Amino acid sequence: MSNKFEIEKELWREEAACKGMDLSNFFSETERQSALTRKKNAKTKQICNNCSVQKNCLFYAIENKIEYGIWGGLTSTERRALVENLHVYDYETIAKSIKNKPIKTK
Repeated sequence: MSNKFEIEKELWREEAACKGMDLSNFFSETERQSALTRKKNAKTKQICNNCSVQKNCLFYAIENKIEYGIWGGLTSTERRALVENLHVYDYETIAKSIKNKPIKTK
C-alpha cells in the first residue's frame, strides 16, 4: 500500500504529455538501434521535449533504475551513459543536460 509521500511524489504523471497515449511507442521490443527504431525514438522523444514534466520523468527513471523504454526523452542506453558519466546522481547536472525547465513539485 502506498503512503501519502509516494503518491504525492508521482503527481507529475498527471501533467505528462504522454498521458493517455499508446505507450508502446515509448517501449521498443529491443534496444538495438535500427534506422526504423531511431526514427520512432525521435518522434517519441519530441513528445518528451515538449512535456512540462520531462525532468521529473527522467529523474523517476534514474532513481528507480528503469532499464527499458524512453523516459524523460532518453532511452535506457542514454540514461545509463548519462549516469555513468556523472558517477553520482547529481540531478542538477542531469537537469542541465536537458531543457531548462523547472522541476514540477506539488
